[in-house]
Amino acid sequence: MQPIKYLLLFLSLLKTSTTLEISSSECSFKANDIIPVNKVWEIGVESYGDTKSPSTFPCWFDLDLARAGQKFARKYFGHILFANSLSSILLHSDRQAREVLLLARNNFLPEKITKTSLATAQQILLWYQSDILSPEWSMSLKNVREIHLSVSKRLKEKDTSSGRKAALEDNSVFRSKTNTKMWETFRMDIRKLDTPETRQKFVPLNSISPRFRFNQYAMSMALWSFMALPVLKPDQLGISKFSEEDLQGFAHLWATIAYTLGMDERFIFCKNTVAQWTECKEYLKDLFTAYYLPQLLELDFQGEILIENQLQGIKEFAPGVTNDAWLINLLEKQLDVRATHLRKQQNLESIVIGSTANWFATDATRISPSLQRIFNRVISRAIKDNSIKHFGDPGTNATIVATEHFSWKREL
Repeated sequence: MQPIKYLLLFLSLLKTSTTLEISSSECSFKANDIIPVNKVWEIGVESYGDTKSPSTFPCWFDLDLARAGQKFARKYFGHILFANSLSSILLHSDRQAREVLLLARNNFLPEKITKTSLATAQQILLWYQSDILSPEWSMSLKNVREIHLSVSKRLKEKDTSSGRKAALEDNSVFRSKTNTKMWETFRMDIRKLDTPETRQKFVPLNSISPRFRFNQYAMSMALWSFMALPVLKPDQLGISKFSEEDLQGFAHLWATIAYTLGMDERFIFCKNTVAQWTECKEYLKDLFTAYYLPQLLELDFQGEILIENQLQGIKEFAPGVTNDAWLINLLEKQLDVRATHLRKQQNLESIVIGSTANWFATDATRISPSLQRIFNRVISRAIKDNSIKHFGDPGTNATIVATEHFSWKREL
């Protein structure tokens, strides 16, 4: 039956293949054309988050390269999910992303965040583990895209003066308290990145009111959060024995996923990774400096509370990693900043358990293949156990995951 399924998928793609029948010169232009970093916000917030294009592969899609990226991601999926957790700190520092979450979600209980994080992780693992040409791969992306559109409709309904006040000011999540000392020391440490040279690259975000809540800027920042750290800092994540092709394939895979989810090609970075590998990595670095860094430096209570809630929600997948241990890893391993002040406020639990968990995930596994395999098994077991708890099955059936494992309702 498996060959028949692939044949049916091929025929369905063939029906829409005319959208990709363009000249090689035009395709080359599309592969290399990209919005400048300093214009991503200005143009992105004026552009709806879904181009409404068919969910086909782009003309610049390289199947062999994407499969190389999948193979790399399967081998190091524990480290890549760890990187996604670190990136979630950055994503929640972005005011645009936070306001979308606050308007779209009804509650921020840790159990809800755990289920959302689990559903996201399972779809991503499916994209790494299932064949790119399989019906399950296509179905998962189709359903995620539908969820994005459902969320967009909800945002439009709630983006009124009363809706914004209820979600952004009177939200019950803001009744919680944050770890004031932790955030004070975090700001003291990250301030080391606040130099005249970096400030020249900052892009002010207050001058434009977004035309669309669900927009291409938000999609760009989300794409960065899933792609960037494994590409820029593989060693610091505990990833070893990788080739340049592995990283290029991983970035190309995510560029393809972004296109399939309806992202505008002009906002998709790292499409042509083989020919423009240096440019790809520089774009990722510049996007961080232009948008994430200034917002981390000016992080407010809203950002602090949502980051803490997010980290609390993923404890089921990363037991032992305390909130300040996540921040220390982000600063020292990913941003090359010594967490001098943040380390001084650590309590005994954070020093003994949090630091040990960090060391095991990113240092011990890098030098020991057997520990790397153990780490993957620990993450895999945590995902399966939580899948049984939240969805009633271990999440090992790709068809069930692709069609049923979602924390958001599909309303289309």
